[in-house]
Amino acid sequence: MYNHRYQNCLMSEISGIVAHFVNNALLAVTVIIFATYLFLTVYSAFALRKYLRKNSYVDYNSIISSPLVPSISVIVPAFNESAGIVANIRTLLSLYYNNFEIVIVNDGSGDDSLEKVIEAYELEKVNYYYDYRLPCERIKAVYKSRNRSYKKLLVVDKQNGGKADALNAGLNVVRNELIVCIDADSIMEQDALMKLVKPFLEEKDAKMIGAGGVIRIANSCEITDGKITKINLPKKWLPRAQVMEYTRAFLMGRIAWSELDGLLLISGALGMFNREIVIEAGGYSTNTVGEDMELVVRMRRYMAEKDIPYRVEYIPDPLCWTEVPSTLKSLALQRSRWTRGTMETLWTHRKLFLNRKYGKLGLLGYPYWLFFEWLAPILEFVGIIIFTVLAITGRLNTSFFFLLLGFVYFFAVSLSIWAVLFEEITFHKFEKRRDVLRLVGTAFLEPLFYHPFILLTSIKGNIDKLLNNTSWGKQEREGFSNGAEKSKSGKAKKANARKRNILIGISGVVLASLAIIWLIMTGKPGGQEEQAPQDTGRMDSTELVVHVTSADTTEIVPEPVPVPIPVPARVQKEYHIIVGSYAYKARGYADILVEKFKEEGYDPGLHSIGDSLVRVSLYSTTNRREALDSLELLRAEPGLDKAWIWVEK
Repeated sequence: MYNHRYQNCLMSEISGIVAHFVNNALLAVTVIIFATYLFLTVYSAFALRKYLRKNSYVDYNSIISSPLVPSISVIVPAFNESAGIVANIRTLLSLYYNNFEIVIVNDGSGDDSLEKVIEAYELEKVNYYYDYRLPCERIKAVYKSRNRSYKKLLVVDKQNGGKADALNAGLNVVRNELIVCIDADSIMEQDALMKLVKPFLEEKDAKMIGAGGVIRIANSCEITDGKITKINLPKKWLPRAQVMEYTRAFLMGRIAWSELDGLLLISGALGMFNREIVIEAGGYSTNTVGEDMELVVRMRRYMAEKDIPYRVEYIPDPLCWTEVPSTLKSLALQRSRWTRGTMETLWTHRKLFLNRKYGKLGLLGYPYWLFFEWLAPILEFVGIIIFTVLAITGRLNTSFFFLLLGFVYFFAVSLSIWAVLFEEITFHKFEKRRDVLRLVGTAFLEPLFYHPFILLTSIKGNIDKLLNNTSWGKQEREGFSNGAEKSKSGKAKKANARKRNILIGISGVVLASLAIIWLIMTGKPGGQEEQAPQDTGRMDSTELVVHVTSADTTEIVPEPVPVPIPVPARVQKEYHIIVGSYAYKARGYADILVEKFKEEGYDPGLHSIGDSLVRVSLYSTTNRREALDSLELLRAEPGLDKAWIWVEK
């Protein structure tokens, strides 16, 4: 019996130490993450201010009219993009630039994408010379238009091989100095090429190998003749949450990493690259679903290993609009793929980690993506599991948890509101005050509903990678509307209703989980009232174990706890109060008792049993009420996390 109780005490001591370690570890990780995000936010603000001042007097007309500007090929891989491919090509043909071509690579589409393009732009097969400098699936035909108005358009039809394979096919066909790679569901601003090419014209001390720009969300915007004619905030909540996410990521993250020379990613939706450097580095990899990130990292490694000074630039101007997933299923597929792509890139280029040979790329950029983009969601998920276990077992520091939770929430909301502020004082794309207010409202809801879903998709991406799931996933596209929202069919309405029900269900689960956790932590399930200890006026030989589980809850258990204590012969009665607490607070609580008993005229003794156990010996000839009164002192202590008192004769 003695050994069993001793083991229980030991397990309680160990669990207390574990809880103390977890609390401090969570606090340390939180502080590091928040300090990093705060630094990037402040740094981005200065970098954004510097960019706006530098470009406030730029005459872009000189770039348009100059015959000396580099030639550009815009490569657009297309797979089953029937919904918006014709309108997108129309937009690309109207770009402001002197010397460019549009190359559409039909990657073996199973829909009528190619047929629509052939009919809309009067295409015909032509003999066209190209060389397979990069491996890709067989190119079946090259098309050009009979209409001179579309002379800048080139269409490549090839067997299906994936996005990276299609981009490599485009690189084999084009001959221009610079390439721009965009998604088929993207709409470029008409001055995008001018702004993207500007860093390539300005850089003198280092070779510019890549440049990217801000990606904005086109859901619910009005498109006329392939151009954004009216910018609207998405009507659906899910795309609106992504607007918040994209604004924060681009205006408060990538601009800072560009200035720090640690940028690892140029979005696949829009990026300009030096064609020869891309080919020499090996082109796009078909062994990853994150080909855009992997290419940038590989190009940077190539330049560093060749010891050639280089630059990768980020342009904070909104240069491209894209359609984002509007269903939970499509969004889950996308984010799982992004996670797998990040894991594959980090593993492939693990040599970069803290390697001074690669400069800031190895010392800053790679560690940030490793810890904050990949490991952070995993640590957050593990933290949630540990928190749940601690809450169920009663080991949770309630006051600390809610303080940390509130700080995390309001810090996340503050970052989002700062991102909205950055947008409004710089490019001011949302002209309606109502849209700005709705975006601010989204900032308050995003951490509660959107972020947990993104966290789960990130975990799913890790699991899919471990299970060697290499599928791309079918993405559902609604296509861009021509001057107004497309009318919804009955099936679409049912789908929207189903999505609303899913969101309502998720919200209900979240709220119910919070309510259950609150009941667990307060220790009052089922509306039970706390029971105060009853004083019998006398103390027999049975020991009394009193557990103080929170600042307002006391439980008395008639279970003897064997703590061997010699009883001096000089006293009639000796009460031993064993004070225990997690997080090494027992000594502090014991000191409070000692001072109180001294004020009452007693001569208490204080003996340390362990880091989390302290014995207070109280010599008294009265009943046990003096010992039990010590509970009131502990219960009144602010910040009481977990403590217990053993009173024995």
